[in-house]
Amino acid sequence: MSGTSGTGNKAGISSSPEQPRLLRQAHGGALLSGGLRGHNGSRAGRPSSAAARLALDERIPLLEQIADGEVKTVVRDADGRERSVVQTVPIRERITAIAELGRIGMGPPVSSDDVLMRLVEQTEVLRSLLDSATCERVLTALADVWK
Repeated sequence: MSGTSGTGNKAGISSSPEQPRLLRQAHGGALLSGGLRGHNGSRAGRPSSAAARLALDERIPLLEQIADGEVKTVVRDADGRERSVVQTVPIRERITAIAELGRIGMGPPVSSDDVLMRLVEQTEVLRSLLDSATCERVLTALADVWK
């Protein structure tokens, strides 16, 4: 019975929260089946990151204007009067802006490690909310999804 852990399910996940098992990895190492309590697999956010995201959000309208080929700005002339100025954007800069908007819109890439950590977290949530028999049935049924 290849890929099983002796618990009867093919996901290799034990429903016993007290005894996490080691899950073999393709690179030869192993991970605890339940991970470590308190570890969610993501980096802690930094205030500078939040400020950078906010600054980027404020500049997306400018990227959209560049992608559209015209940037509108307001300038003051020598007399202190404001007037609108429209600048035409070269095609290369338009293409760069379009690519950047696409990258921002798609969000960060998701790695297989990210998926694994989220599955481990989901398993921990199931274990905390369900009795062991129900949890085992759910995990066994979910194992079929990954065949």
